[in-house]
This record gives sequence, structure tokens and C-alpha cells, in this order.
Amino acid sequence: EEDECEGEEVGDDADESSEDVAVADRPTSFTLNGQTWSFDNPVSLVLAAARQLGMAIGRDARLLWIADEALLDEHEEEDVAAMGNTVPACPLSDEIAAHYAELFAQRSRSMGAARLQPLPTGAGALDHVAAARSQ
Repeated sequence: EEDECEGEEVGDDADESSEDVAVADRPTSFTLNGQTWSFDNPVSLVLAAARQLGMAIGRDARLLWIADEALLDEHEEEDVAAMGNTVPACPLSDEIAAHYAELFAQRSRSMGAARLQPLPTGAGALDHVAAARSQ
């Protein structure tokens, strides 16, 4: 996965005016499945960082704030503005990416555990299994 991050950029490099585009001109929110997600950084940059951290946008939309926070740690606002419309495929350094990938993994596990339904317990909880075996 590290090889994917070396030297790749996504954007319109042929458009020389892209260097003059301010961060304010780039969207910082998007809507997915009827819910709007807002960020401090441009959406395109947040999604690139999310991809670098191993997130799937549809599945991990609630955790995209982690990618946004990682970008805040990695880049000053002026650096983001200087990128224009160019978005690095991997906008995070290895150190920042490792830290926030671990945070993502922890939060993802805790969210997954919260979604699990507890197994039935108590007398008679497994009666349906015994009944099925006896038939």
C-alpha cells in the first residue's frame, strides 16, 4: 500500500489557474445517503486521506472526521491552499498516517462492537436449537 502513495497526484495539472484556487473555493461538505458531512478541509483531500487510512467511504462515513483531523495535523491551511485543485493520492506522512490509522482501527472496532446484538441468555434461550436437532 505504501507504493501507491509515492509520487501520485490526482487533479488537473494542465490547468495553470488551479494554483490560484483558494481553499474556500473547494467544497468542504458533501451529502451521502441523505446525511451531510462537513469538514475543515476540502472534501477531495479528506477522501484521499480516508483512502490512505484504509477507510471505505460508504461504510466509514461516520469516521471521516479522523481523516480530517489527520490533515489538520499534517498541513497548515496555507499548504492546503497552495495545493489548488491538485490532490496528492496520499496526503499524509507515514508517521501521521500510522497514528490516525490506529485511531481509525480502534474507533471502527468499537463501533462494530456496539452494533453487535447480544446472544440470548437465560433458561430456554437455546431451546430452538435443541428442538431443531431432535427433528
